[in-house]
Amino acid sequence: MGNEVSIEALLHEVMVEHGVKLTKNDPVLIVHTLNKRLIESQKALQESLLNELKSNLEVLTTDWSEEAKSVAENIINSSLKASTATITQAIETSTEENKKLLKEAIEESVINIKDEISGKIKETKTVSVANIFASILTTVSALIVAYAAIF
Repeated sequence: MGNEVSIEALLHEVMVEHGVKLTKNDPVLIVHTLNKRLIESQKALQESLLNELKSNLEVLTTDWSEEAKSVAENIINSSLKASTATITQAIETSTEENKKLLKEAIEESVINIKDEISGKIKETKTVSVANIFASILTTVSALIVAYAAIF
């Protein structure tokens, strides 16, 4: 019945616009029926194609998303490797500089200690020579006193 209403509406529209009165049995209505079927058929086909396109777009979007994620991970990993290399280089450089400074400080301390020990050895030699001289004087004095006591 819905089809009848649309045909009645079509017949009325043709009458109003073109001034031609058509009947329900007019052969020109065959074109209307054929057009209607073609439109329905094309509508179903286009919906199918649209759904297929939608599905393809979803797959492409998923693929693009995964690819973008992979690229982002690669960028992050590359950045991390570069940062690690930079930090490692900085640590190695700092370590070498600290080793050099520590070596210089130790060498300077050793030189200072050597100088101090040399000074103490000189003092000890001087005291030792003085003690030896005092011992010799004491021994000579004791020999003189002994000689004088004997003779």
